[in-house]
Amino acid sequence: MTRTGGAATRQTAGHTITVFGGNLAGTAFGFLANTLIMRALGPSDYGVVIVALTFLAVLSQLSGRGIEQAMVRCVAMFSGSDPVRAEATYRTAHQLKLVAGILLAAVGVAVAGWVTRFFIGPDASPLPLQIAAVASLAASLWGYTGACLQAVQSFTRFTIVQVSCAAGRLVLTAAFLLGGMLTPMLAVGATLAGYVGATGLGYALCPRAARGWRGEAELRPVIWQYSRWLIVSSLIYLFYTRLDQLMLSRMEGTHAAGIYGASVTFIQLVDLLTASLLTVFLPQMCATADSVELRSRMWNSLRVSAMLALPLLPALFVIRPVMELLLGGQFLAAIPIFTVIFPGAVVNMLTHPLQVIMHARTRTGVLTAMDIGVLAFNGAANWVAIGHYGMMGAAVAALLTRLLASALLVVLVARELRSPTGPVEAVAA
Repeated sequence: MTRTGGAATRQTAGHTITVFGGNLAGTAFGFLANTLIMRALGPSDYGVVIVALTFLAVLSQLSGRGIEQAMVRCVAMFSGSDPVRAEATYRTAHQLKLVAGILLAAVGVAVAGWVTRFFIGPDASPLPLQIAAVASLAASLWGYTGACLQAVQSFTRFTIVQVSCAAGRLVLTAAFLLGGMLTPMLAVGATLAGYVGATGLGYALCPRAARGWRGEAELRPVIWQYSRWLIVSSLIYLFYTRLDQLMLSRMEGTHAAGIYGASVTFIQLVDLLTASLLTVFLPQMCATADSVELRSRMWNSLRVSAMLALPLLPALFVIRPVMELLLGGQFLAAIPIFTVIFPGAVVNMLTHPLQVIMHARTRTGVLTAMDIGVLAFNGAANWVAIGHYGMMGAAVAALLTRLLASALLVVLVARELRSPTGPVEAVAA
């Protein structure tokens, strides 16, 4: 029986709060770890850590965030009517993630020296980026175990797996700091250890079928058909949310990248709430392609997003004393950067979860085309703005990029919902 709008909103809000509570705890642990790193290393060395973690994120996205989303969607479709095929979907996605993750980690280690020279400097050690490349494999498999729990809507276990990664990283970072050993290399090493430990926990908690890795040939093209655009789209989204930091490091140096990265660390609270909403809405939305049902769920999404956005607004008024207290005088220049980017992050939180409607209608190629356009705008805007205004120029470019992406997504979703049903699904057969 279909739940009433109020009941659906309350249940979705409850799931979102569970996931967001975990993300908030994980963010708190991650934020504390970053604070220790920032205070101990200063802006320049923290800029090195920012570049290494961005390198890690790119490699882990290439190894198939789209595969995870495709798996969640297929499991949501098959679990009721064909449980055997749902279990085979887990194994096939796992196999693809393992192969892609291992290959990309090897490539990352091989090119880490060149990337270090390009973004950090000719005399910098490549070890932080090489460690990040190895960590990308663990991060990819950690993401897979979380997606398995998301697929069965086991959000409490999902939250435990998410939090454990940041908690492990914090403990090791604090240990290195107390021992007087904290360096950019060991800061990235703590991230690697956090992912490895959380991945092991994720395998223990996820469904038994998800631990298998012998995929089925007939399901590989099904997952690939749906995930190929999601992989590209996820990677492009990562680039246009991280491109400002990479271009600052290249054009202004790691000191500027470290200052800017401090402000982005605070913005992550909003971005993680956005990720929480996506986590909850994806398996729900993908159970149907009917416009009437999707329109109802769209309004539910907007209500939940708006309800959760309101408590964030006072951040604009308390960010100065909080940042001064936690980071000290070295990072005061990060405060105005935060105030510029923050409104765009809130708007993005309201609209970004609507993209799951496009997933439900198998319109991920349209999302990819949108992201390509947004990335092109972001790159051009950063090139001009950083060249003339440095860090503040990057902040304005980030704000405009988020607003543009939100506006385009709203237009695409509105057009999509005018059609009674989406395109015929190959996976439905």
